[in-house]
Amino acid sequence: MATGKAFNRELSKLFNEMWDADVHRLRPGKDYTIDVQGKAGPAQPGDSAIQDNAARHLFHNVNEERLRSIKTFASETCSFVNGGYAFISLLDNYETSTGVAEVVTPEEIVENNCFLDAILATEVMREKRNQIDYKGYVARKNKTRPDKDDQVLSIQFSWKGSVKPVGSTFIGVSPEFEFALYTVIFLMSEERVTRETVKIDEYELQVVVWRHGHHIGTAYPVLLSTTSED
Repeated sequence: MATGKAFNRELSKLFNEMWDADVHRLRPGKDYTIDVQGKAGPAQPGDSAIQDNAARHLFHNVNEERLRSIKTFASETCSFVNGGYAFISLLDNYETSTGVAEVVTPEEIVENNCFLDAILATEVMREKRNQIDYKGYVARKNKTRPDKDDQVLSIQFSWKGSVKPVGSTFIGVSPEFEFALYTVIFLMSEERVTRETVKIDEYELQVVVWRHGHHIGTAYPVLLSTTSED
């Protein structure tokens, strides 16, 4: 999956400062445990039936008490909103299908503002559910099999009956870290899609942000390789 593109050293430095400042990042093996299981088999986008090499969930357990202690997940200032979960309360606010108009309620506006207030108060920002079925991990350069301590994974999964052959995801990072990461990339360019190759901690990534007018349409990491070898 090599891109042949040199790392953006300035961005890598900034993102590593953000990574180190992310005090809300969960600790593998303590705050959560993942079960990587088998290597994903071949698949094409949109496949509905493929070999499942991960019979169990990706997350073996998550320390919910730790989650509730993090203000960007559970904001004390908005304790009246869905039990006080700042980020989690947003998860049912959006239409999952393209072409379906969003209906934004007054309660959802309060939830949005609550979440923004919570993440804007963090050091990272000052730096500047059940529908997903895990199918197995995808190997990358320098590491044929991920381990339970990895905080960026390439995985295969299905969602609403369709298979995503490979997609990368952060594991355990805070909402404010990803929010800041993609905002920086978005503000760098007015191109429809911006791709920047960076190194964050041991992970060599391409960070991709798609622009939709004056907003982020979608944003995600692509795991290229790791400097932590097998």
